[in-house]
Amino acid sequence: MKYSRDQLMQTISSETDKVWDNGAALALISFVKEEIESTGQPLSQSQTDALAKSLTYISKANTKNSLIATFNVFTTLGIFKSK
Repeated sequence: MKYSRDQLMQTISSETDKVWDNGAALALISFVKEEIESTGQPLSQSQTDALAKSLTYISKANTKNSLIATFNVFTTLGIFKSK
């Protein structure tokens, strides 16, 4: 099966969203929130919302970038063929 760059990017985004939207993001957010609050600094609802949004974005972006880098390495090594 041949993928265009756009199809590849869409597939990576879709699969990344499936992973992080399936409870992984909530677990990460919960952990970080508990760690911050364990220092005696409770978070307000707006701070918790900002934390959730930021952690979700960072996690998805890092995952996508790692997958793209892996794909690029495999292409360079000739494991995947590029157009």
